[in-house]
Order: sequence, then structure tokens, then C-alpha cells
Amino acid sequence: MLKLLRNTFASQNMTDRNGDIIKWCYIEELHKLQEAEGLRAANKLRTAHIEWTRQKMKVNLATQVLSSSVANALEFCLKLDLPQFKGCEATIQFLRTFDRLFDILNSRNPLAKNFKAPMRMHNRNLWQSFLDKTKVYIHNLKDSTGKPMIQTNRKTAFAGFLVAIDSVTALFQQFVVGSPEHPPSMKYLLTYKLSQDLVLGCAHTNTNYTHTHTHTHTHTHTRLMALCPGLPG
Repeated sequence: MLKLLRNTFASQNMTDRNGDIIKWCYIEELHKLQEAEGLRAANKLRTAHIEWTRQKMKVNLATQVLSSSVANALEFCLKLDLPQFKGCEATIQFLRTFDRLFDILNSRNPLAKNFKAPMRMHNRNLWQSFLDKTKVYIHNLKDSTGKPMIQTNRKTAFAGFLVAIDSVTALFQQFVVGSPEHPPSMKYLLTYKLSQDLVLGCAHTNTNYTHTHTHTHTHTHTRLMALCPGLPG
């Protein structure tokens, strides 16, 4: 899903709920600046990330662009008042939002902290609040014509992340929170243990997210139940 998101980000401008523009050109400008200065502002941005069409299938090229380190570098350039980075605030928020979302959906270390930590009861306020806000954020992303991204022909990544958020939240509720009929069987949820193809893949078959979200989520839920029979129906 990150590759699809990167592809969309690099191919067209988007706007957030405030109408601020999210632009790939800021990534290109950051790369130009770093190449000219011979220094990198604590990020892994290279020519390969800019010329991503040559290596479309490399996930790391997407994760390293859609990262907090790139967002921090853009923010630093903004504070330096460099003219080519004027107006990049929305792009910074876009990068940070999906970087943190990926961390939550890819947690693998029980001892990790913040957004990379497992989903637990004691950190629920952190990740639940973020996931709720992120769902609203994704729903409000639009293309240059004002059409919501989840209604465009580039909707797959956005719909997929929405389905993933609902799915991991349902799994947490079932296995960590539990119910009187089904006591909790886990102390925490490591989302890396879930197959991304299982949780996210059904979005590829979704032809209209707005009208078929219920069907799509039900399809994902059915597939999850095959592995997790205790998941609520």
C-alpha cells in the first residue's frame, strides 16, 4: 500500500481538508538541495527515490520517502525560509501521518515505544486517537479537481489504509479487550504478525469505496475470521 501511496503522491497534487496543497515537488527540491550541498539532513533521500519509476517494486524506496525523517528535513528547510519550500506544511503533515500509520500497522517489537509500540490497553489513548484522526484525514484528502481521493481511480491505497485501521481495531477489541462471552486472550497486538496482503489486499478489488466499504470490510473480516475464529461476526 505504501508503494501505491507513493505512486499517487509522486504523480499528482492533492489537497487536505484546509485546501492546502500536498506536492511531490518539495521532495525533489529537498533532493536537489542535499545534492548541491553534499549533505543530507538526517534522511535517506537519494536519486533512486526521485527516479522511483525505475524500481517501482522496492518497498524501501517508498517507506524512506514517506517518513518522518524527510518531513523533519522539509520542516528544517521551511524554518530556514528557503523560498522553494514555501507552503510545504501540508506535505509535511502528509508524510508524518502515513509514517506513523505505517508504524502502528507494522509493529513488531514488544518493547518498542510510541507509534512503533504494540497495541496495548495502557497506550490505547495514543494509537486510538491517532487512528480516529487519520481516518478523518484520509477521507478529506482530495485531488486537484476537488474529488475525494477515495472516489478516484487512485483510491486503492487510501481505501486500503482505511480498511486496515478498521481491521486492527476490531482485532484489538476481540483479543486484547475481550468481552464477557470471549475473555481476552492476548496482552497486546503486534500488527506485523498480520499479513498486509490479508488485511489490505482486498482494497485492490474495491471498485467504489464510498458505496462498497461495508462489503469490502465484510470481505476482509471474513478472511480474518478464517485465521481467527474468535473474531466477532
